[in-house]
Amino acid sequence: MSGLSVSHATSAHDGRLTVADILALPRTPAQVVLSSCETGRAEGLGLAQAFAVAGSGAVVSSLRRIDDGVAARTMRAFYTALPLGAPDDPALALREAALRIRAEEPAADWASFRVIVP
Repeated sequence: MSGLSVSHATSAHDGRLTVADILALPRTPAQVVLSSCETGRAEGLGLAQAFAVAGSGAVVSSLRRIDDGVAARTMRAFYTALPLGAPDDPALALREAALRIRAEEPAADWASFRVIVP
C-alpha cells in the first residue's frame, strides 16, 4: 500500500500517511508537492492521485526514480519559479524548472516530474 512517512509512530498512528488517510481529510491543500521517487506512479490509486481526488487543485509528483541531487535542484528551481508570475500555475513553474535543469545538466533526468490536475 502506498504511504509516506511523516512522523514517528505513536500508539494512535503508525507514522505513515496513506491513500485512505488522504481521502479522509476534511480539507486538502490547493497545491501538493511530492518530490520523492515514484510518488506519481501507482497501480490504481496512489498518493498523488489521492490528493487530486480528495480536492487538491494540483499535485506535483515524480513518475520514476530520480537522483536525490537532481530532485533537490529541480525543486529549488520549481519553488524559485512559483513567485515569478506563476504562484497559481505549478505547471508553468515546473516547466521553468525543467528547462533550467535541462540547460544546466543536459544528461540529468529533468523530465521525471509531472503535474496532476483534477
